[in-house]
Amino acid sequence: MWFLGAGLAIAGLAACSDDAAPEPAPVGSGSRYDASRTGSPAKKTLWPPFVILGRRPDPGEITWSFDASDAPVAEDSAEAALTDAFRTWQGAGVVRFVRAPEGAAADVHVSWHGPKHPRCGFLEWDGGVAHTAGILGGSNAVIHFRTDVTWSEDDPQGKSLTIAALHEIGHLIGLGHSPREDALMFGGYDATHLLPTAWDLAALHTVYGGGDDHPDDLLIVGFSNDGEPTQRAPTLRRVAPFSTEAALVDIDGDGSDELMLWQNGRLGSMIGFRFMAGCRVEKNVGPYVGMTRPDRTTFVGRDAAGRAVVAHVRPDGRYAATGFDAKGNPRLPRKRAPLRLRALGLEDADGDGHLEHSVATRPPIGDGRVVWARADVDGDGHEDILAGPPATESDAAAEAFQWLLTRGTKGGRFGGTVFAARAVLVGDLDGDGHPEGVVLGPHG
Repeated sequence: MWFLGAGLAIAGLAACSDDAAPEPAPVGSGSRYDASRTGSPAKKTLWPPFVILGRRPDPGEITWSFDASDAPVAEDSAEAALTDAFRTWQGAGVVRFVRAPEGAAADVHVSWHGPKHPRCGFLEWDGGVAHTAGILGGSNAVIHFRTDVTWSEDDPQGKSLTIAALHEIGHLIGLGHSPREDALMFGGYDATHLLPTAWDLAALHTVYGGGDDHPDDLLIVGFSNDGEPTQRAPTLRRVAPFSTEAALVDIDGDGSDELMLWQNGRLGSMIGFRFMAGCRVEKNVGPYVGMTRPDRTTFVGRDAAGRAVVAHVRPDGRYAATGFDAKGNPRLPRKRAPLRLRALGLEDADGDGHLEHSVATRPPIGDGRVVWARADVDGDGHEDILAGPPATESDAAAEAFQWLLTRGTKGGRFGGTVFAARAVLVGDLDGDGHPEGVVLGPHG
Protein backbone atom coordinates (compact mmCIF):
# COMPACT_ATOMS: atom_id res chain seq x y z
CA MET A 1 0.00 0.00 0.00
CA TRP A 2 1.15 3.51 -0.77
CA PHE A 3 -0.74 5.58 1.76
CA LEU A 4 -1.46 8.64 -0.32
CA GLY A 5 -4.66 9.56 1.43
CA ALA A 6 -2.52 10.71 4.33
CA GLY A 7 0.06 12.40 2.20
CA LEU A 8 -2.35 14.55 0.29
CA ALA A 9 -4.30 15.63 3.31
CA ILE A 10 -1.29 16.60 5.36
CA ALA A 11 0.38 18.68 2.70
CA GLY A 12 -0.65 21.76 4.63
CA LEU A 13 -2.34 23.33 1.62
CA ALA A 14 -5.83 22.36 2.67
CA ALA A 15 -7.82 20.04 4.87
CA CYS A 16 -10.36 17.77 3.25
CA SER A 17 -14.01 18.65 3.60
CA ASP A 18 -16.01 17.36 6.54
CA ASP A 19 -19.18 17.06 4.44
CA ALA A 20 -21.23 14.08 5.57
CA ALA A 21 -22.63 12.10 2.64
CA PRO A 22 -21.81 9.95 0.85
CA GLU A 23 -19.64 7.59 2.90
CA PRO A 24 -15.90 8.00 2.27
CA ALA A 25 -14.01 5.31 0.44
CA PRO A 26 -11.47 3.42 2.58
CA VAL A 27 -7.82 3.64 1.59
CA GLY A 28 -6.70 0.30 0.23
CA SER A 29 -4.66 -1.93 2.49
CA GLY A 30 -3.05 -3.96 -0.27
CA SER A 31 0.34 -3.69 -1.88
CA ARG A 32 1.11 -0.90 -4.31
CA TYR A 33 1.81 -3.27 -7.17
CA ASP A 34 2.10 -6.99 -7.82
CA ALA A 35 4.86 -8.87 -6.04
CA SER A 36 5.18 -11.01 -9.16
CA ARG A 37 6.45 -7.97 -11.04
CA THR A 38 8.78 -6.55 -8.43
CA GLY A 39 9.93 -9.59 -6.47
CA SER A 40 8.84 -10.98 -3.15
CA PRO A 41 8.24 -8.38 -0.43
CA ALA A 42 10.29 -10.55 1.92
CA LYS A 43 13.36 -9.81 -0.18
CA LYS A 44 12.86 -6.05 -0.09
CA THR A 45 14.03 -5.46 3.47
CA LEU A 46 17.05 -3.22 2.95
CA TRP A 47 15.51 0.22 3.18
CA PRO A 48 15.94 3.15 2.76
CA PRO A 49 18.18 2.56 -0.26
CA PHE A 50 20.48 5.52 0.39
CA VAL A 51 21.05 8.66 2.45
CA ILE A 52 21.83 12.12 1.05
CA LEU A 53 23.91 14.50 3.19
CA GLY A 54 23.74 17.48 0.85
CA ARG A 55 24.65 18.69 -2.61
CA ARG A 56 27.50 20.54 -4.26
CA PRO A 57 26.46 23.68 -6.18
CA ASP A 58 28.61 22.96 -9.24
CA PRO A 59 29.09 19.22 -9.77
CA GLY A 60 30.14 19.87 -13.36
CA GLU A 61 33.70 20.81 -12.38
CA ILE A 62 35.08 19.82 -8.99
CA THR A 63 38.79 20.49 -8.74
CA TRP A 64 41.09 18.35 -6.60
CA SER A 65 44.69 18.40 -5.44
CA PHE A 66 46.90 15.81 -3.77
CA ASP A 67 49.67 16.14 -1.20
CA ALA A 68 51.77 12.97 -1.13
CA SER A 69 53.68 13.98 2.02
CA ASP A 70 53.98 11.14 4.55
CA ALA A 71 52.38 8.70 2.11
CA PRO A 72 52.95 5.07 3.15
CA VAL A 73 52.74 3.99 -0.52
CA ALA A 74 54.50 5.07 -3.68
CA GLU A 75 53.29 8.44 -4.92
CA ASP A 76 52.54 7.19 -8.44
CA SER A 77 50.49 4.28 -7.05
CA ALA A 78 48.46 6.64 -4.89
CA GLU A 79 47.97 9.04 -7.81
CA ALA A 80 46.75 6.19 -10.00
CA ALA A 81 44.29 4.96 -7.36
CA LEU A 82 42.83 8.43 -6.83
CA THR A 83 42.57 9.13 -10.55
CA ASP A 84 40.80 5.81 -11.10
CA ALA A 85 38.31 6.53 -8.30
CA PHE A 86 37.49 10.02 -9.58
CA ARG A 87 37.04 8.70 -13.12
CA THR A 88 34.70 5.95 -11.91
CA TRP A 89 32.28 8.45 -10.35
CA GLN A 90 32.66 10.74 -13.35
CA GLY A 91 31.55 7.85 -15.54
CA ALA A 92 28.03 8.24 -14.16
CA GLY A 93 27.75 11.34 -16.33
CA VAL A 94 26.64 13.91 -13.74
CA VAL A 95 29.84 14.92 -11.92
CA ARG A 96 33.21 15.92 -13.32
CA PHE A 97 36.55 16.06 -11.51
CA VAL A 98 39.51 18.11 -12.69
CA ARG A 99 43.05 17.99 -11.27
CA ALA A 100 43.97 21.50 -10.14
CA PRO A 101 47.25 22.99 -11.42
CA GLU A 102 50.19 22.63 -9.05
CA GLY A 103 49.93 25.22 -6.27
CA ALA A 104 46.41 26.33 -7.23
CA ALA A 105 43.46 26.26 -4.83
CA ALA A 106 41.16 23.26 -5.23
CA ASP A 107 37.65 22.35 -4.15
CA VAL A 108 38.97 19.27 -2.38
CA HIS A 109 42.45 18.56 -1.05
CA VAL A 110 43.56 14.94 -0.62
CA SER A 111 46.33 14.15 1.85
CA TRP A 112 47.69 11.69 4.41
CA HIS A 113 47.38 11.89 8.18
CA GLY A 114 48.15 9.74 11.16
CA PRO A 115 45.53 8.52 13.63
CA LYS A 116 45.77 11.78 15.55
CA HIS A 117 45.52 15.15 13.84
CA PRO A 118 43.56 18.38 14.38
CA ARG A 119 39.83 17.79 14.37
CA CYS A 120 38.41 18.39 10.90
CA GLY A 121 34.71 17.65 11.39
CA PHE A 122 34.41 14.61 9.13
CA LEU A 123 31.05 13.89 7.55
CA GLU A 124 30.83 10.19 8.42
CA TRP A 125 33.00 7.76 10.41
CA ASP A 126 34.60 5.22 8.06
CA GLY A 127 36.26 2.71 10.32
CA GLY A 128 39.62 4.37 10.80
CA VAL A 129 40.67 4.03 7.15
CA ALA A 130 39.84 7.47 5.76
CA HIS A 131 37.37 10.30 6.13
CA THR A 132 36.00 13.29 4.25
CA ALA A 133 35.44 16.70 5.80
CA GLY A 134 34.44 20.16 4.69
CA ILE A 135 31.42 22.09 3.56
CA LEU A 136 29.42 20.27 0.90
CA GLY A 137 28.33 23.51 -0.67
CA GLY A 138 31.74 25.12 -1.07
CA SER A 139 35.46 24.65 -1.44
CA ASN A 140 38.13 23.63 1.07
CA ALA A 141 36.86 20.09 1.49
CA VAL A 142 39.43 17.46 2.44
CA ILE A 143 39.88 13.72 2.12
CA HIS A 144 42.29 12.24 4.66
CA PHE A 145 43.75 8.75 4.28
CA ARG A 146 45.38 7.11 7.29
CA THR A 147 49.14 6.59 7.26
CA ASP A 148 48.92 3.77 9.81
CA VAL A 149 46.77 1.56 7.55
CA THR A 150 48.34 -1.20 5.49
CA TRP A 151 47.36 -0.47 1.90
CA SER A 152 47.24 -3.01 -0.93
CA GLU A 153 49.29 -0.71 -3.13
CA ASP A 154 52.16 -1.58 -0.77
CA ASP A 155 51.02 -5.01 0.49
CA PRO A 156 48.65 -7.39 -1.37
CA GLN A 157 47.00 -8.24 1.96
CA GLY A 158 46.26 -4.60 2.71
CA LYS A 159 43.25 -2.41 2.03
CA SER A 160 42.62 -0.97 -1.42
CA LEU A 161 43.21 2.76 -1.70
CA THR A 162 40.96 2.83 -4.76
CA ILE A 163 38.02 1.32 -2.84
CA ALA A 164 38.56 3.71 0.07
CA ALA A 165 38.78 6.66 -2.33
CA LEU A 166 35.57 5.64 -4.12
CA HIS A 167 33.72 5.66 -0.80
CA GLU A 168 35.15 9.01 0.32
CA ILE A 169 34.41 10.67 -3.02
CA GLY A 170 30.82 9.53 -2.54
CA HIS A 171 30.75 11.58 0.67
CA LEU A 172 32.38 14.49 -1.15
CA ILE A 173 29.50 14.69 -3.64
CA GLY A 174 26.88 14.48 -0.91
CA LEU A 175 26.15 10.81 -0.26
CA GLY A 176 25.87 9.48 3.27
CA HIS A 177 26.10 5.93 4.56
CA SER A 178 23.58 3.60 2.98
CA PRO A 179 21.72 1.05 5.13
CA ARG A 180 22.27 -1.46 2.31
CA GLU A 181 25.22 -3.73 3.01
CA ASP A 182 25.74 -4.30 -0.71
CA ALA A 183 26.15 -0.57 -1.47
CA LEU A 184 29.50 1.14 -1.95
CA MET A 185 28.31 3.79 0.52
CA PHE A 186 27.62 1.28 3.29
CA GLY A 187 29.54 2.41 6.38
CA GLY A 188 33.15 1.38 6.82
CA TYR A 189 35.62 -0.35 4.51
CA ASP A 190 34.55 -3.44 2.55
CA ALA A 191 36.89 -5.07 0.05
CA THR A 192 33.93 -6.36 -1.99
CA HIS A 193 32.64 -2.86 -2.76
CA LEU A 194 34.51 -2.38 -6.01
CA LEU A 195 32.13 -0.02 -7.83
CA PRO A 196 29.08 2.17 -7.16
CA THR A 197 25.96 -0.01 -7.16
CA ALA A 198 22.56 0.83 -8.61
CA TRP A 199 21.63 2.22 -5.17
CA ASP A 200 24.66 4.51 -5.02
CA LEU A 201 23.92 5.77 -8.52
CA ALA A 202 20.25 6.24 -7.61
CA ALA A 203 21.36 8.58 -4.82
CA LEU A 204 23.67 10.46 -7.18
CA HIS A 205 20.95 10.86 -9.81
CA THR A 206 18.37 11.90 -7.22
CA VAL A 207 20.59 14.81 -6.24
CA TYR A 208 21.99 15.89 -9.60
CA GLY A 209 19.70 14.38 -12.24
CA GLY A 210 20.07 11.69 -14.87
CA GLY A 211 19.73 7.95 -14.55
CA ASP A 212 17.39 5.36 -16.02
CA ASP A 213 13.69 5.19 -15.17
CA HIS A 214 12.58 2.56 -12.66
CA PRO A 215 9.13 1.55 -11.31
CA ASP A 216 10.16 2.73 -7.82
CA ASP A 217 10.94 6.30 -8.97
CA LEU A 218 9.06 9.38 -7.80
CA LEU A 219 8.69 12.39 -10.11
CA ILE A 220 8.66 15.97 -8.85
CA VAL A 221 6.18 18.05 -10.86
CA GLY A 222 4.58 21.46 -10.94
CA PHE A 223 1.05 22.14 -12.18
CA SER A 224 -0.15 24.60 -14.80
CA ASN A 225 -3.30 26.69 -14.25
CA ASP A 226 -5.13 23.92 -16.08
CA GLY A 227 -3.71 21.24 -13.78
CA GLU A 228 -1.25 19.80 -16.26
CA PRO A 229 1.85 18.33 -14.50
CA THR A 230 5.33 19.18 -15.75
CA GLN A 231 8.52 17.82 -14.25
CA ARG A 232 10.31 20.47 -12.18
CA ALA A 233 13.33 18.73 -10.67
CA PRO A 234 15.40 15.55 -10.92
CA THR A 235 13.50 12.33 -10.35
CA LEU A 236 13.86 10.64 -6.96
CA ARG A 237 15.35 7.33 -8.05
CA ARG A 238 14.32 3.97 -6.53
CA VAL A 239 12.96 5.49 -3.32
CA ALA A 240 9.48 3.91 -3.26
CA PRO A 241 9.83 0.12 -3.44
CA PHE A 242 7.20 -2.44 -2.54
CA SER A 243 4.89 -1.44 0.36
CA THR A 244 6.39 2.02 0.88
CA GLU A 245 4.16 4.59 2.60
CA ALA A 246 4.48 8.30 1.84
CA ALA A 247 3.31 11.65 3.16
CA LEU A 248 4.06 15.34 2.60
CA VAL A 249 4.17 17.43 5.77
CA ASP A 250 6.11 20.40 7.13
CA ILE A 251 7.98 18.75 9.99
CA ASP A 252 10.09 21.74 11.08
CA GLY A 253 7.68 24.65 10.61
CA ASP A 254 9.68 26.44 7.91
CA GLY A 255 6.78 26.67 5.47
CA SER A 256 7.94 23.96 3.06
CA ASP A 257 6.92 20.32 3.09
CA GLU A 258 9.19 17.35 3.53
CA LEU A 259 8.50 14.04 1.82
CA MET A 260 8.38 11.35 4.50
CA LEU A 261 8.75 7.69 3.53
CA TRP A 262 8.40 4.57 5.66
CA GLN A 263 7.32 0.93 5.46
CA ASN A 264 4.68 -0.57 7.75
CA GLY A 265 4.54 -4.19 8.84
CA ARG A 266 8.17 -4.37 9.94
CA LEU A 267 10.66 -2.97 12.41
CA GLY A 268 12.21 -0.21 10.35
CA SER A 269 13.12 3.39 9.73
CA MET A 270 11.46 6.55 8.49
CA ILE A 271 13.35 8.91 6.21
CA GLY A 272 12.51 12.35 4.85
CA PHE A 273 13.52 14.35 1.79
CA ARG A 274 14.03 18.08 2.24
CA PHE A 275 13.81 20.30 -0.83
CA MET A 276 15.35 23.61 -1.84
CA ALA A 277 14.41 26.34 -4.30
CA GLY A 278 13.32 24.80 -7.57
CA CYS A 279 12.12 21.69 -5.71
CA ARG A 280 15.48 19.96 -6.02
CA VAL A 281 16.45 17.59 -3.22
CA GLU A 282 18.65 19.34 -0.68
CA LYS A 283 19.27 16.44 1.71
CA ASN A 284 17.66 13.68 3.70
CA VAL A 285 16.40 14.01 7.24
CA GLY A 286 16.87 10.82 9.20
CA PRO A 287 16.73 7.94 8.78
CA TYR A 288 14.92 7.70 12.10
CA VAL A 289 15.52 4.16 13.27
CA GLY A 290 12.77 2.10 14.89
CA MET A 291 9.90 4.32 13.74
CA THR A 292 7.83 1.40 12.47
CA ARG A 293 6.87 -1.88 14.14
CA PRO A 294 5.25 -5.05 12.80
CA ASP A 295 2.39 -4.85 15.33
CA ARG A 296 1.41 -1.24 14.57
CA THR A 297 0.46 0.88 11.58
CA THR A 298 2.25 4.21 11.31
CA PHE A 299 0.56 7.35 9.98
CA VAL A 300 2.02 10.81 9.44
CA GLY A 301 -0.33 13.79 9.51
CA ARG A 302 -1.28 17.10 11.08
CA ASP A 303 -3.35 17.57 14.20
CA ALA A 304 -6.13 20.15 14.51
CA ALA A 305 -3.55 22.84 15.35
CA GLY A 306 -1.57 22.09 12.20
CA ARG A 307 1.34 20.41 13.98
CA ALA A 308 3.03 17.45 12.34
CA VAL A 309 2.34 14.18 14.15
CA VAL A 310 3.42 10.56 13.80
CA ALA A 311 0.79 8.13 15.11
CA HIS A 312 1.54 4.46 15.77
CA VAL A 313 -1.80 2.64 15.81
CA ARG A 314 -2.48 -0.85 17.19
CA PRO A 315 -5.11 -3.10 15.58
CA ASP A 316 -7.53 -2.35 18.44
CA GLY A 317 -7.28 1.42 17.86
CA ARG A 318 -4.94 2.22 20.74
CA TYR A 319 -2.10 4.46 19.65
CA ALA A 320 0.95 6.46 20.65
CA ALA A 321 1.63 9.83 19.01
CA THR A 322 4.89 11.73 18.60
CA GLY A 323 5.50 15.31 17.50
CA PHE A 324 8.50 16.83 15.73
CA ASP A 325 10.96 19.20 17.37
CA ALA A 326 12.22 22.47 15.84
CA LYS A 327 14.84 20.57 13.84
CA GLY A 328 12.30 18.18 12.38
CA ASN A 329 13.16 15.20 14.58
CA PRO A 330 10.25 13.04 15.84
CA ARG A 331 11.28 13.25 19.48
CA LEU A 332 8.35 14.88 21.28
CA PRO A 333 5.97 12.34 22.85
CA ARG A 334 2.46 13.76 22.63
CA LYS A 335 0.53 13.88 25.87
CA ARG A 336 -2.83 12.15 25.95
CA ALA A 337 -5.38 14.60 24.56
CA PRO A 338 -8.02 14.69 21.82
CA LEU A 339 -6.41 14.05 18.44
CA ARG A 340 -7.74 14.39 14.93
CA LEU A 341 -5.41 13.95 12.01
CA ARG A 342 -6.80 16.30 9.41
CA ALA A 343 -8.38 14.63 6.39
CA LEU A 344 -7.21 11.15 7.32
CA GLY A 345 -10.40 10.22 9.12
CA LEU A 346 -8.37 9.20 12.19
CA GLU A 347 -9.80 10.65 15.39
CA ASP A 348 -9.54 10.29 19.16
CA ALA A 349 -12.34 12.66 20.13
CA ASP A 350 -12.19 12.17 23.89
CA GLY A 351 -8.41 11.93 24.26
CA ASP A 352 -8.45 8.51 25.90
CA GLY A 353 -5.64 7.14 23.71
CA HIS A 354 -8.02 5.09 21.58
CA LEU A 355 -9.06 6.06 18.04
CA GLU A 356 -12.80 5.94 17.51
CA HIS A 357 -12.10 6.15 13.78
CA SER A 358 -8.98 4.18 12.89
CA VAL A 359 -9.50 3.53 9.16
CA ALA A 360 -7.92 6.14 6.90
CA THR A 361 -10.32 7.37 4.24
CA ARG A 362 -10.54 9.60 1.19
CA PRO A 363 -13.76 11.62 0.70
CA PRO A 364 -15.76 10.51 -2.34
CA ILE A 365 -16.77 12.91 -5.10
CA GLY A 366 -19.88 11.01 -6.16
CA ASP A 367 -18.88 9.89 -9.64
CA GLY A 368 -16.82 6.88 -8.59
CA ARG A 369 -13.75 8.99 -7.89
CA VAL A 370 -12.36 10.22 -4.59
CA VAL A 371 -10.49 13.32 -3.40
CA TRP A 372 -6.73 12.80 -3.53
CA ALA A 373 -5.76 16.40 -2.77
CA ARG A 374 -7.00 19.94 -2.35
CA ALA A 375 -4.93 22.93 -3.42
CA ASP A 376 -5.27 26.19 -5.32
CA VAL A 377 -3.82 25.07 -8.64
CA ASP A 378 -5.41 27.67 -10.93
CA GLY A 379 -4.41 30.60 -8.68
CA ASP A 380 -7.89 32.04 -8.16
CA GLY A 381 -7.79 31.91 -4.37
CA HIS A 382 -10.14 28.91 -4.11
CA GLU A 383 -9.27 25.28 -3.45
CA ASP A 384 -9.29 22.93 -6.41
CA ILE A 385 -9.77 19.17 -6.06
CA LEU A 386 -7.52 16.46 -7.44
CA ALA A 387 -9.87 13.61 -8.37
CA GLY A 388 -8.62 10.09 -8.80
CA PRO A 389 -9.53 6.43 -8.44
CA PRO A 390 -10.27 4.74 -5.12
CA ALA A 391 -7.31 2.81 -3.74
CA THR A 392 -7.12 -0.78 -4.89
CA GLU A 393 -5.36 -3.88 -3.68
CA SER A 394 -2.80 -3.56 -6.46
CA ASP A 395 -2.39 -0.40 -8.51
CA ALA A 396 0.41 -1.34 -10.84
CA ALA A 397 -1.35 0.20 -13.84
CA ALA A 398 -1.51 3.97 -14.24
CA GLU A 399 -4.98 5.46 -13.90
CA ALA A 400 -6.59 8.78 -14.73
CA PHE A 401 -6.23 11.78 -12.42
CA GLN A 402 -7.80 15.19 -13.01
CA TRP A 403 -7.88 18.53 -11.25
CA LEU A 404 -11.42 19.87 -10.82
CA LEU A 405 -10.85 23.62 -11.01
CA THR A 406 -12.90 26.40 -9.43
CA ARG A 407 -11.81 29.03 -12.00
CA GLY A 408 -12.94 31.95 -9.91
CA THR A 409 -16.12 30.36 -8.65
CA LYS A 410 -16.02 28.91 -5.16
CA GLY A 411 -17.27 25.36 -5.39
CA GLY A 412 -16.85 25.26 -9.16
CA ARG A 413 -15.73 21.99 -10.71
CA PHE A 414 -14.38 22.61 -14.18
CA GLY A 415 -12.42 19.68 -15.58
CA GLY A 416 -8.71 20.33 -16.01
CA THR A 417 -6.07 18.27 -17.76
CA VAL A 418 -6.40 14.50 -17.37
CA PHE A 419 -3.09 12.77 -16.68
CA ALA A 420 -2.00 9.21 -15.96
CA ALA A 421 -0.27 8.16 -12.75
CA ARG A 422 -0.25 5.34 -10.25
CA ALA A 423 -0.42 7.70 -7.27
CA VAL A 424 -0.01 11.42 -6.53
CA LEU A 425 0.94 13.50 -3.49
CA VAL A 426 0.48 17.29 -3.40
CA GLY A 427 2.26 19.82 -1.21
CA ASP A 428 4.48 22.90 -1.21
CA LEU A 429 8.00 21.52 -1.49
CA ASP A 430 9.93 24.78 -1.77
CA GLY A 431 7.78 27.07 0.39
CA ASP A 432 6.82 29.43 -2.44
CA GLY A 433 3.08 29.13 -1.85
CA HIS A 434 2.44 27.15 -5.03
CA PRO A 435 1.54 23.44 -5.00
CA GLU A 436 3.84 20.80 -6.38
CA GLY A 437 3.26 17.11 -6.90
CA VAL A 438 5.13 13.92 -6.09
CA VAL A 439 4.05 11.39 -8.69
CA LEU A 440 4.47 7.63 -8.82
CA GLY A 441 4.50 6.34 -12.35
CA PRO A 442 3.76 8.06 -15.66
CA HIS A 443 2.29 11.53 -15.39
CA GLY A 444 1.51 12.44 -18.96
